[in-house]
Amino acid sequence: MDYICKSSRKILAGQLRITQEGSSLGRLKLASEKRKTHRLKLNMEAICKAGQKLFRAYVRDISPGGLKIETLTKLEPKESLTFTLEWKNPLKLYGIIKWRKKEGLHYIYGIEFIKLDEKQESSIREITQDIFWKNYGG
Repeated sequence: MDYICKSSRKILAGQLRITQEGSSLGRLKLASEKRKTHRLKLNMEAICKAGQKLFRAYVRDISPGGLKIETLTKLEPKESLTFTLEWKNPLKLYGIIKWRKKEGLHYIYGIEFIKLDEKQESSIREITQDIFWKNYGG
């Protein structure tokens, strides 16, 4: 597995970020940052199921609130899915697709975790802490 920490785009105490507003005037506006936690990059295989589709995906980053996957399988936003990650033990999680982007033949999805129990939340915290310490802990 590869571990790389993605730099945060959050500024001003983590609550706001600057975005460029539409026209050629180039006006700047402050927008609320939707992401509540920092994402950590990784490359981990996951086995996913959405409806009757069973497929392989690669987890590109993870946070306590969700993850980003890449796959050849086309899915729709708001579709729910089940996926299994192999960390120290198999970890079965549930999520809902928040966004989709096509890159070449692949699709990139932002997944928000849903229906997490305490054990799943603990496992996700352990994964993110392990990745963080492997990157920054020496």
